[in-house]
Amino acid sequence: MDIQLEEVIYIYPVIIYIIFFAVFMYKINEKPLIQSFAELEHKIKNLAPLTNKEKRYTHILTYIWAYFFLISALICIFLSLLENKKYWFFYTGAAGYLLTGMLFISERILRSKLIKIIK
Repeated sequence: MDIQLEEVIYIYPVIIYIIFFAVFMYKINEKPLIQSFAELEHKIKNLAPLTNKEKRYTHILTYIWAYFFLISALICIFLSLLENKKYWFFYTGAAGYLLTGMLFISERILRSKLIKIIK
């Protein structure tokens, strides 16, 4: 089996998304990554420690991010298998970043509203 450089290029985004998935899933049952970020934010802003409800929220949010990256990896694999690579280029060059940004911004907005409701 002779692998061409062109074929290897299609693996790169998949590897990146899988690494992000692994980072978010690492020690999720001990201390989720989003919880660490939230605790750091609270410390910087001199806010009260996270409540148990906020910790549960960060746990769920960590799963959302992790599976978002896993799904993005699967999308990249699927698109790389299509004969027309323009969809792969569109997803890895624009749509993937746009979706990541939309998830980040919507989560920040939702978090600020939920924190008021939770407390």
